[in-house]
Order: sequence, then structure tokens, then C-alpha cells
Amino acid sequence: MTYIIHTGAETGFSKSAEAMFETNVRGTKNMAEFAEQCGLLKHFVNVSTAYVCGNQEAMGNPPILTIMALAKKICSLL
Repeated sequence: MTYIIHTGAETGFSKSAEAMFETNVRGTKNMAEFAEQCGLLKHFVNVSTAYVCGNQEAMGNPPILTIMALAKKICSLL
């Protein structure tokens, strides 16, 4: 296996914070850990959701912190 494209995510805004983190954060972490074990891997691609709120601080607004935004931020740090 030389490529992994991870697209699994919970995108429903009606889900609980626990469900969002379990699927989006833990799922991405699990996939990243699996990718580390693939000796021939060239690329790991994590596809995020289509929901973004931009850099609110750069636009002079307070940051918008939603469960979705927080989960996305944590996944980007994995």
C-alpha cells in the first residue's frame, strides 16, 4: 500500500460532541497510526469536511469555536 486517503468523518451538526470526537478525532488518529505501520506508504491524505469558518481572528473577529471546528483543528495537529 503506497497511498491512504482517509475520508471518514461525521459531518452532522446534530451529533453530540462525544460522537463527533469519537468518529472524527479518534478515527483520524487511528488511521494515522495505521499509516505509520505501512512501510511502503508514500502519502497519507486526510480529507476534511467542507465546513470551514476561515481565519476569524485575521478578519478582526473573535474566533468561532464550534465542536466541528475544534475537531478539525485537533485532526490537523495529528
